[in-house]
Amino acid sequence: MRQPDGDELNDLEGRLRTWQPSAGGLDREAMIFEAGRASVRRSPSAAVDLRAWRLATAAAVVLAAGLAMGWIREHRHARGMEQMLLARAEAAATLPAGPAIGPPTDEPPRPFDPSSYLALAREIQDVTPVKIGVELPDVRQGNPAGATAPPEAIRVRDLDRALNL
Repeated sequence: MRQPDGDELNDLEGRLRTWQPSAGGLDREAMIFEAGRASVRRSPSAAVDLRAWRLATAAAVVLAAGLAMGWIREHRHARGMEQMLLARAEAAATLPAGPAIGPPTDEPPRPFDPSSYLALAREIQDVTPVKIGVELPDVRQGNPAGATAPPEAIRVRDLDRALNL
């Protein structure tokens, strides 16, 4: 920084002014050689960074190889399943048509648990006038004024009706 006078130099500027480059002894090849050596030298953190990159690259290669092997295995398994299902479909097409699959006819159907939802819903659907003590109008004649329809079955999301049972 210059002084307000403009001519006076501080101590550092004065010392820098006295320094002069030496007139001889600059070896161009030696200077380029030393600059090249300095650019190749690595700091310890650069060596750690290089190892980390090498490790990350190796991990990515191993992961990619593992994923490729898994995909190939899954693809082979899917092809095997396709061939098995195709063979089953061809075998089923050659079989003669048999009786429909269902429950055996000699056993009576098991009754539902009376507290199950299905049993309660069927009971509400099958309400007769005798059970509720009200005569229901004949639906073939239309719905006269004041007649009530039989209650509907309880729906899954009909919380109010389910709580009023």
